[in-house]
Amino acid sequence: MTALIAHDLRLATRRVAWPLAIGLHAAATTLFVAVWGPTNGVPLWTAPLLSQLVAADRLLLAVLLTWLITPLLAPDHAADLTGWSAVTGVSVTRLMLSRAVAAILMALVMVISAAPIIVAAAQVSALDSAVLMLACLEMAAFSLLVVGATALSAVIWRDRLAVWCGSMALTIAAAVVARLVSPAVPRLAVCALVTVIGVTSAVRAARGRWLWIDEDAQ
Repeated sequence: MTALIAHDLRLATRRVAWPLAIGLHAAATTLFVAVWGPTNGVPLWTAPLLSQLVAADRLLLAVLLTWLITPLLAPDHAADLTGWSAVTGVSVTRLMLSRAVAAILMALVMVISAAPIIVAAAQVSALDSAVLMLACLEMAAFSLLVVGATALSAVIWRDRLAVWCGSMALTIAAAVVARLVSPAVPRLAVCALVTVIGVTSAVRAARGRWLWIDEDAQ
């Protein structure tokens, strides 16, 4: 399983989309703090700079992260999974699970890339380490939610563009629902629940769906 995950990570991160997404994410979060840091946040937004950054980052992840992992979770052709399954002797469901794990690792790396900016925002807001840690956990949990929403979209739709647009819509809707839950722990639980539902659905649907598409194409 570890070898499969490493293989999927190597294929996904060697594409130009990977450094581009990481760079755009880091640049956008840095620009947000650079512009609004001197005023301790957007003047019309009654929240500390760190809270505003976390909220703005959800929109960034909804666009960039779904775009990045859609090719990983929504193959263009059935042969991408069935052919590799025939060569390796590994089931299609395990292959899909390894791709989901690879997507989760990529999501966490994207959040970690913005860690210095999160610390800077916390310092500007004069917040303690406990609040900073909670903000980091929320960003990491939401990145996992993006993976779950994208995996669920890959089950619902077949076209990659539809998967990307659908995953963005599901991610934003889930973010709104999570935001309405005021305590932090239940909010993290909502993110975890969406992640588990999405990944589980994609893994369970993988074999029947992709084998059916492969036979239909033949």
